[in-house]
Amino acid sequence: MIFVYGDESMDETRSRVCAVAGVVGTEAEWQAIEPIWTERNGSIPFHAKDCESDQGDYKPANHGENQNLYRDLVTIIARSSLSGYAVATNLVAERAYYPDVPMIYLRELQGVVDAMRWWAHQHGEIAECCFDNRVESDFNAALLYANAREIDPSWKPYLSPKISFESSQGNPRIQVADLFAREAMKNLDNRIGPIKRDPRKSWVVLRDTGRFAMEELDEAYFAAEKQEWDSRLNVDNARFSQYADWLRNTRRQHSLSNVIWFVNKNPSFHP
Repeated sequence: MIFVYGDESMDETRSRVCAVAGVVGTEAEWQAIEPIWTERNGSIPFHAKDCESDQGDYKPANHGENQNLYRDLVTIIARSSLSGYAVATNLVAERAYYPDVPMIYLRELQGVVDAMRWWAHQHGEIAECCFDNRVESDFNAALLYANAREIDPSWKPYLSPKISFESSQGNPRIQVADLFAREAMKNLDNRIGPIKRDPRKSWVVLRDTGRFAMEELDEAYFAAEKQEWDSRLNVDNARFSQYADWLRNTRRQHSLSNVIWFVNKNPSFHP
């Protein structure tokens, strides 16, 4: 069994970039980093955004001390045996191609879980996933996880039956993922945001371990994906009429949850 802990991070306007990250390790690897992490943080549960911006539990505080803390925690992760994978999305590009079906967080979550499924397959393990609580999307995230695990035979043998959600406040392992998620978000935002910046040193430290990687979903990605979907629609619009009929017969309204429910109940439906 391997254990995956995840979290998400968005830019300050929550409009440009969303990143979801998962950090994976054995129980022994997690137990090795936990006491070091907890000791360095002291009585404050780590939160990457607040630490960097001197907000929340880090206000009022000495900015230099917060920066030193952040740097030390990056070093602790880099020196551990943990690995990580993140998916960061250009939200402006996503909205341009999918204005009516927002998939913020869920698309990235699925990409991270798929990577962890692959990691578990490579190591002959089963991955158990736990992500930070996110009230607005936990329900759909659980549906998406169950749907993917049931429909795709390659997922089921390497993923535990359920995904769980906990607060990062009492879970140092999710706090580790929070830092990695922020680094993935910042790496993309520094390229597409209003102020262009070089890669952060903290990201370079994690990347250069060879154990932490990220995927960026940019405009080229969404253009290619949309073209493929449009091609499928032109071939068989009848499949989408099935969904419309199901909504009408069950007296439901179109929503992301209902899309997931429908696909879960109709595995042959692949638009």
